[in-house]
Amino acid sequence: FGNEIVYDDASHQYTNALGEIYLSGSKYAEQFEKPFPKEQISNAMARKNGLGDGGAKEIQEMWELKALASASFGTAIHAALELYGRFKKLAESVGKETHLHDNTVLGQAVTSFYEEHPDVSNARYECLVVDHAKKRAGRIDRIEINEDKSVYITDFKTNSDIKKSLSKYWLQLSFYAAILKANGVKVKGLKIYHYAGDKWDTILGDVVDIDKEEA
Repeated sequence: FGNEIVYDDASHQYTNALGEIYLSGSKYAEQFEKPFPKEQISNAMARKNGLGDGGAKEIQEMWELKALASASFGTAIHAALELYGRFKKLAESVGKETHLHDNTVLGQAVTSFYEEHPDVSNARYECLVVDHAKKRAGRIDRIEINEDKSVYITDFKTNSDIKKSLSKYWLQLSFYAAILKANGVKVKGLKIYHYAGDKWDTILGDVVDIDKEEA
């Protein structure tokens, strides 16, 4: 949706042919999030527990490694769901099950999701969307297309405390909705599919008018 855009993995930025930087969905949502005071909290924890020199740094490294593990798991879940959704028919046509990931944890998560949501024919994955007029761009995890051609913008989440981050997620998905609307697409609503380790929950949300939020 929206024609050409360039994404740079190193800088995590979208640019057009002129090199102009576009606002992404994640950067947009971050504007409404208070930064975590890691220096202050890690120093206080180190002092309280008598960890001495370097204690605060080790605490921060522990947090960073945990965040990396969480992000990596989320990325793996996304990829495994896309693998199944995009290539199930192809795998079956050649008599294979390569659309289902061999990893036990990923396989269980994917199988349970598609057992609850068997109709994958109306879904599109990793959709790049662009609004050149307002210099906005992003990639949507999954778009579900309804019979009337309206869509649901959906995302997969695996964090343990989903409620704490919902407001940010709705803003990010609404950012994508604004881009789709600029391309003439009717957005019916937002969905978050949350995996808590044993089952999937579906959380519905309304589109927020982000231009009104910014005013």
